[in-house]
Amino acid sequence: MGKKLPDELVEVLDLVGVQWPNIDEDEVRDTAKDYRNLAEDIRDVVAEGDKSLFAHGRRPKQGQDGRRTGPQETENC
Repeated sequence: MGKKLPDELVEVLDLVGVQWPNIDEDEVRDTAKDYRNLAEDIRDVVAEGDKSLFAHGRRPKQGQDGRRTGPQETENC
């Protein structure tokens, strides 16, 4: 379990102008892990989508900033 200051101490710190993050460190770590897993899952889905596009003779469009903008036909079709 993460270390958490007692509420009374946090109140005293607030009075003297020290803002202490009153959070559960373990919960933050767990949430970060969930976000990393979600990002990995999204990358997998995008890779599968790209693979499907290539299989159908299409490739993802790239905008000037390198982001995908949608499918487009390949030159060989």
